[in-house]
Amino acid sequence: MKLVIILIGFATLSCKMNNPNTEHLISGSDSITMSNQNSDLSENDDLSEDAKEWLEMVIPSVFNDGGFAMKDICTEEYYQYKTDATGVGYDGGMKETAFHGKWRNSFDTKYAGMGVGFLISGQDYGKIELPTINYIKRDTKDNYIFDLVIRDVDGKVNYPITIKIVPRGKAYLIADVLQPIIE
Repeated sequence: MKLVIILIGFATLSCKMNNPNTEHLISGSDSITMSNQNSDLSENDDLSEDAKEWLEMVIPSVFNDGGFAMKDICTEEYYQYKTDATGVGYDGGMKETAFHGKWRNSFDTKYAGMGVGFLISGQDYGKIELPTINYIKRDTKDNYIFDLVIRDVDGKVNYPITIKIVPRGKAYLIADVLQPIIE
């Protein structure tokens, strides 16, 4: 039911509508690579603007309003991957070697955000904003890749990530996130 509500909510935004290659991640002067089959489809098309608007609406809502459950805005595979990553190192969670073994062919497990939460590594956070959203490219599977910074305004902490979202009906789903640990 939540998915239907999300799709209806995004209908107005969307009316227009794993092998290693490189993507970018904002992290100061460093760069991180995303595991992805990509092409040179780097033009900023109309759909990338819809995808950007979706990110601008959904991510702050997850943290500020509790508006969307992680499971409702992620692909099933990414949801299972991130759930496993979050549990690494905790009682009942996977061992790190088992995690890498299970997911290494589908995701770049180095940037899974093991042992930390969804999209940000902070457990206590205040108001969340997205001060930076840069469209990188559309890959050969019509996935949209963005570099973005999630900012905890109250905690004065920036969480840089690279995110891949996929179109699903009139909305999008998160298919992968490169999430370095911010200490």
